[in-house]
Amino acid sequence: MNTRAPAGGAGDIAVRTRPGPGPAILWVHGYTLDAGVWGPLWDRLPDYAHVALDLPGHGASTRPIARVARLGDFSHAVAEVADAHGADIVLGLSFGATVALQAALDRPARYAALLLAACGLAGGPQDREAADCHLELARLARARGIGPWLADRWLACPPRIFEAIRAQPAAFAPVEAAVRRHAWTELTHEGMASMARDVQSPAAIARLDMPLSLLVGEHDMAAFKRSAHLISKAARHANCGYAPLRGHLPLLESPDEGAVWVRAQLAASRPGRKP
Repeated sequence: MNTRAPAGGAGDIAVRTRPGPGPAILWVHGYTLDAGVWGPLWDRLPDYAHVALDLPGHGASTRPIARVARLGDFSHAVAEVADAHGADIVLGLSFGATVALQAALDRPARYAALLLAACGLAGGPQDREAADCHLELARLARARGIGPWLADRWLACPPRIFEAIRAQPAAFAPVEAAVRRHAWTELTHEGMASMARDVQSPAAIARLDMPLSLLVGEHDMAAFKRSAHLISKAARHANCGYAPLRGHLPLLESPDEGAVWVRAQLAASRPGRKP
């Protein structure tokens, strides 16, 4: 059963949960998505407990993206939910993977395993088309206001974020619905752009002492492939895998394959509770 409830001590972060007999996985969605996209994967992983938050400025969370935002604002929300729900495994996708990585960097002894799909690296390679599209969205919001035209533009190609999943209507439907629910309030200020000053350095990543699994779609953008290489090269306990024929959202493009990957990584790491 899915529920929505405030995170412990933070009544403005929305959380969706599904109980299960095994360890709790905390799921962190990408930019403009929300916790509602994870249902197909949860259906295929019934032996785990599942917790997912709506990041600030996303979904049902009422905590806004700060006008001068930092990556730590998002990773702090992840930590709040992890602590409130006893989750020691963190899984992130796209921007959510960058946030999950930052959560581990902020508290390197807190988590037992880290799973990152299509992970970007703060201060690392950037996809120019995605950055240009975000600037275009901000200009469009100033010119026309907030409306469905923003989702229309973001879902189009370029950038290639949704290119692969659009070819699979059943998989694309919940993703499109999440994007069309997005409030776009961050386009009224420079909050997202201000995170350009954040850096996730190789030296900081090298201090992580938990199993770190990376997944990259074969047809993902070059910046994300390069980021995965840099993270796996810096990390002490990294495993980098490729999803054949998949694009930027491999876990959502094929929940069957995604669940197999998640299960395999957790079986290999055998995470347990951290004090």
